[in-house]
Amino acid sequence: GIHRLSLGVQAFDNKSLGCLSRRHSVDDIDVALTKAHLFFKELSIDLMLGYPGQSLQDWEQTIECALSHVIDHYALYEFQSRAYNMDLDHHRFDEDMIINMFQYAQDLFEQNGFERYEFSHYAKNKHYSKYNMLVWQGHEYIGIGPGAHGRIRNRQNQWVAVSHEKVPQQWADQKYQQETRYHLDDKERLQEILLNGLRLKQGVNFNDIYNLTGLQPREYLHTRNLDDLTSQGYITKTTANMALTTNGLLLLDSIVPQILKNSFV
Repeated sequence: GIHRLSLGVQAFDNKSLGCLSRRHSVDDIDVALTKAHLFFKELSIDLMLGYPGQSLQDWEQTIECALSHVIDHYALYEFQSRAYNMDLDHHRFDEDMIINMFQYAQDLFEQNGFERYEFSHYAKNKHYSKYNMLVWQGHEYIGIGPGAHGRIRNRQNQWVAVSHEKVPQQWADQKYQQETRYHLDDKERLQEILLNGLRLKQGVNFNDIYNLTGLQPREYLHTRNLDDLTSQGYITKTTANMALTTNGLLLLDSIVPQILKNSFV
């Protein structure tokens, strides 16, 4: 059954919530968390960083307030203006500030007994998000609701990406939703598995990738680049596994194309 509730808290001060066009207030958050504890064994909250006007001090206050609640899972998300329909081409948040925000959160969460099991997700006592783990490890999952995405295998054993229109009111009115299906080829599947799987602290297992794609490491990995990045301290690898170091995680999007052979980029 359903055992965890995830709440899009985003921030713990009303000014920040207003900047993010959120309708709830800090008082609403407190009420929601109190009621949620009555019905769910586990709670997760989302926190946002890097939005216009946010300072490092604001972020520190958000993390400290979040930790004052009895929560066993936290997810951090970097602000994306397009997701909020904001024209913010002029907004270029300081990358060093973003790194400092992530580092502050990591230090404080770890001091309070949380494990950083994925680039921006923290759990206590290994209460990982089972759904997210399916996504990150490249397994099948379904998406239900406005803007939801899924990955399924059809009867021909092909991987299919499924997405739904992001029109909440139509869902509320129980109207027909347009569904888009797209067949993923081997290259797309492999890129997706690596981009998602390398976000995890445990990294990716080559045997798991073979079971999902039928591909052996020698077929898709650029050995020389992989060895160079390993010697530079961005990657750790064994014959069975590959993972990114803390420094490597910060460069994930640029590392994956480098470790793949040209035919998979």
